[in-house]
Amino acid sequence: MGKAINKAVTIAEILKRKMPLHQITALSSCEIVNVYEPLEEGLDTVVNQHYVSCLTITLSTDLTGIDVHNIGYQVRQTQKTKDENTFWVTSHMNAL
Repeated sequence: MGKAINKAVTIAEILKRKMPLHQITALSSCEIVNVYEPLEEGLDTVVNQHYVSCLTITLSTDLTGIDVHNIGYQVRQTQKTKDENTFWVTSHMNAL
């Protein structure tokens, strides 16, 4: 499950680099309940419950259905912002 969250974030970041997208990110935990019924009579039913981390990434090209006051909101990048970020990464890598 942990690798799935990393891949979801990576895919969202790749998409945001290709096109200007608004983003809302929400973290939560989900309860998973597994119920095992016995195959033989006289045995008890086993219930196993555990929690897993859940990540919801909402991407949108416009503000339809997007709450800009949400704590996980990230404004879309303009071309100027992308150029500034590219400059910083390039300059930082050259300094190393």
